[in-house]
Amino acid sequence: MLLSLILISSLSFTVMPSHSNQCDFLDRDAIRTMTPARLAVDFLYMRAQFCGSVSDYDAAIADLNTAIDLAPDSPGLYLRRGQMYLGLYEWDQSLQDYNRAIELAPAYADAYFNRGVLYYSILQTGQALREDALADFRQYLELAPDGEHTGQAAEYVAKIEAELTVAGE
Repeated sequence: MLLSLILISSLSFTVMPSHSNQCDFLDRDAIRTMTPARLAVDFLYMRAQFCGSVSDYDAAIADLNTAIDLAPDSPGLYLRRGQMYLGLYEWDQSLQDYNRAIELAPAYADAYFNRGVLYYSILQTGQALREDALADFRQYLELAPDGEHTGQAAEYVAKIEAELTVAGE
């Protein structure tokens, strides 16, 4: 049963609009070549997402800790764990994970966006953090001009620029 859940959670899909049957999209070869460790990481990640969606952040973090032990160079795991730490109001841990995600993948736009939100919304004490947030939102926009958070990042940039202008007067 557990193996079935792991396999189901690890399926990768390819968009091929010419097929009418959704099962044609399954990349069955990818499943055959996955290592048990990779399957475990994918399963733990998905279970952590579920736990986070029901606000069980401790369980999510425990799963992500195990996944990180298996795949310590995966920036997505650090990003997700940083988000879970936010749910527990553990700002320093969250910041540490966002920094690690960026260290592992300097072009990982979502890590910059999340760190910018942390700097701006949570740690909003002092002008230096505003400037750090502004730099992160600008970096996100540079890396992902059509990304999922582009609108929000642009709004943050405008808001922070206005705040810094007022503060400088």
